[in-house]
Amino acid sequence: MTPHFDTKRHPITDDGYVARCRERLAHDGALVLRGFARASTIERIVTESAPRETNAFYAGTTHNVYLTPSDPALPDDHPYNRQVESSKGLIADDEIPTDSPLREMYDDASFRMFLCGVLGIDAIHPYADDLSSINVHFAAEGMELGWHFDNSSFAVTMLLQAAEGGAHFEHVPAVRDADAGDMAFDRVGTILAGGEPVQTLDFEPGDLVLFRGRNAIHRVTPTTATRPDCSWCLPTTISQASRSHRRLAPPFTAVRTDHASTQSTSASARGPGGQPVDDVGRDFVTIGFIEDLVASTRI
Repeated sequence: MTPHFDTKRHPITDDGYVARCRERLAHDGALVLRGFARASTIERIVTESAPRETNAFYAGTTHNVYLTPSDPALPDDHPYNRQVESSKGLIADDEIPTDSPLREMYDDASFRMFLCGVLGIDAIHPYADDLSSINVHFAAEGMELGWHFDNSSFAVTMLLQAAEGGAHFEHVPAVRDADAGDMAFDRVGTILAGGEPVQTLDFEPGDLVLFRGRNAIHRVTPTTATRPDCSWCLPTTISQASRSHRRLAPPFTAVRTDHASTQSTSASARGPGGQPVDDVGRDFVTIGFIEDLVASTRI
C-alpha cells in the first residue's frame, strides 16, 4: 500500500471501518475523512503543481442546474432554463510528473477496493483516455462552480490547497428524485432565489470527500482571494474522449477538459420538453476512475 495515506487514522483495509464509512455516507449523503492523505504528501503535490498553473487550460460557461440544453418552450426565468456560471482551470494527465504521489495514490489497489466498499460498487477501472486519468483543478480568484446536480451517483474529491477566501462548498440534500423523474422545479427556483437555507461542507487539504450529488443540488462559491483553490477528484462514469477533443470541445465540455458526455443507466429523468436529463456529461471531473455499472457512452 502507498505510504501517502494515513492508514492508522483510516484503516482502509479493515472491513469494519469500510462498513462504518458506507453507513455514514448512506445516512448523510456526504462523508469527509479528515487527514486521509499525509500532510507531507499534500505539500509535495502542491509544490509540483503550482508552477504548472500557467499551463492550465482555463474556460468558463453558463448552464442550467440540470446540465442540459435549455427548453425554448419555457420562459427564460423558469428553473429549468435559469442560467448560472461555472469556470475553472485544469492541467491534464500528460503534465502530471511521472513520480507524482498522485500517480501512486491513483494506482493503489487497496484505495480502489476501499472506494468500492464505501460506495457499494463492484469495481472501478482507469480511463482509456490518456489525458483524463489524473487532472489538477485550479479555481483562481473570481472562479466558481454554479448550482447544479451531478449526473453520476457520487463524486470523490480531495482538496490540495485551500483558497485564501471564498470557494465554499454549499449544498442542499435530497432536492430532486432523478430516478422517479421528479425535477423539483419549484424548490430549485426557491434555492436559486436564495429562499432556502443551505448547508456548507467544510474540509481541509488532505481530507477525502465522498459526496452523492445526483439529487443534492450544490455549488462552490467564487474564490475571493489571490491564492487559488486546488483539488483533484474521481469521476464515476466512462470517458473515451480523444486527445484532439481537448481544445475543440464545445464550451461546457471544455470547462471539464476532454471528458466525454455520458448516458446514465437510468433514463427515467426528463426535462419539461422530454429530453433526458442524464444525457449530458459529468461536471468538473479531474481524476479518472470509471465504474462498471454504466450502460453506454457517447462523445
